[in-house]
Amino acid sequence: MSCVIGVNVGSENVKGALMNPDDRALATAGYALETSHPAVGWAEQDLTVWCNGVARVVQSLMSIQGLPASVVSHLGLASQFDTEVDSGNWTSADATRV
Repeated sequence: MSCVIGVNVGSENVKGALMNPDDRALATAGYALETSHPAVGWAEQDLTVWCNGVARVVQSLMSIQGLPASVVSHLGLASQFDTEVDSGNWTSADATRV
C-alpha cells in the first residue's frame, strides 16, 4: 500500500492527514503551536516549533495506523501566512528527523 501525508502549518496549530490511494483518510492529527508576543502587535514563532509540530503530527499519523514510514510515497506541506524564516539555522539533520 502506498499512502500520502498532507500537513498544514497554520498560525495556531499543525494539522495533518494520512490518506490511502482511494482518497480515504486513514488518520488525522494535530499539534498546537506556541506563539510569543515580544511587543505590542508582534507575534513570533520559532522555526523549531514548526519543525517539531510537523514531526509530531507525522509520527502520530503513522502510530495511529501502526504503519512503517516506507508506505508513505509523498508528503505535502502547506502554509498560508506571511512569514520570514531565518534559514541559517536549518540543517539537513533537521530534515531527517521528520
